[in-house]
Amino acid sequence: MARTTRAESGDEGEQALVGALVRGMAILRAFRPNDPSLGNQELSDRTGVPKPTVSRLCRTLTALGYLNHDAATERYELGGGVLTLGHVAMANLDVVRVADPFIREFAHANGTTSGLGTRQEGRMAFLSVSMGSASLAMRARPGTRVPIASTAMGRAYLWLLGEDERRDFMRDLQRSDPEDWLANRGRIEEAFRQIDSHGFCATVGEWQNDINAVAVPLSAPQVIGRYVLVCAGPATRTPVDKLTFKLGPELLALAEKISLALGVAPMRRG
Repeated sequence: MARTTRAESGDEGEQALVGALVRGMAILRAFRPNDPSLGNQELSDRTGVPKPTVSRLCRTLTALGYLNHDAATERYELGGGVLTLGHVAMANLDVVRVADPFIREFAHANGTTSGLGTRQEGRMAFLSVSMGSASLAMRARPGTRVPIASTAMGRAYLWLLGEDERRDFMRDLQRSDPEDWLANRGRIEEAFRQIDSHGFCATVGEWQNDINAVAVPLSAPQVIGRYVLVCAGPATRTPVDKLTFKLGPELLALAEKISLALGVAPMRRG
């Protein structure tokens, strides 16, 4: 049974804090602005939580998107899930504040729904969204979630992952939804090839039949987390040629502008 910490008593009975939740929040609070990453021992020292418990909690927080794990160094950094806990908090974070005007200008210039997203639990969540005049078919707002495997935004996010994290995701997808796995495995691999070659990936009527989209990975590690830029629109207004020769290259240029504005070297493709 999980230990509890007494909070306060009231007419309706004692309220309690679940010990595991308290310790999990302590791990998240252990990160400081000048910490690029922390290992299990450092987290244990800062929180007073035993190292084996830290390891278990970090695995859970990583699975939920609140931490990112670097398998090569066995260290953790805060993940994008932290950003989606509240719109007010998100608005104050540099990556959203800096990206917003660029995204808004891009959306209105191209008549698309354009935004910035990251992973939250098992889906992609929009952190910032702007809608152009012709984008009524694709409505989204901050907090809107979309699938990972079947969307351009999700596939670009998977491209950002390290080999171990990517393999774990693909294995989990295969176990949890074999049909989705069969439908999207080859398409995910093709998206990786597109990003390697061109810097962006596209989907044509996959998640929604009448919606096409293009996405670009955006790396801002010292700001916290992994991000993706995406633009989407009605298939009639965003045909394949436009995705390939106009929107994709322009979104890639937008990612470079935002990276430079954040003081981050633009993403280099492998």
